[in-house]
Amino acid sequence: MDTEPDAAATRRGEALRKIRTDADITQEELAPQAVLSVATIRNIEYGKTVRSSTIRKFRNGIEAIVRARNETAGMLAAVEFDDAWYEKERAYYRRTYRNDPATRDFYIDRLNQKEQADRDQVHATRQLAEAYERAGRRLA
Repeated sequence: MDTEPDAAATRRGEALRKIRTDADITQEELAPQAVLSVATIRNIEYGKTVRSSTIRKFRNGIEAIVRARNETAGMLAAVEFDDAWYEKERAYYRRTYRNDPATRDFYIDRLNQKEQADRDQVHATRQLAEAYERAGRRLA
């Protein structure tokens, strides 16, 4: 079905290449996700005439990669750690229990434990998101 490029196929190929490169996706990364060979992707971008189902696979592959990246970015953004909140809480306990050091220390110790648990959870979530991203790159 592949033939020499015509003007419309060349424009379509250039447009698809721009979409792929703007999304910072390599041909090698796209090929498995789109269920196409790298050679077929090159042919599409070169402007050779291919079936519409092949173009659909190309687009679906890009969409899947971008969607996976956005989900990963969302996971990472959702686990930002708020140091300022813990400092405000410590200041509150110091101020509120300034005349009762045992109670103040008790609450600050509990807050420190919670902070460490939250930091561990943020770290684990980031590692999971990065693992998903690496796996997506290997599978994509």
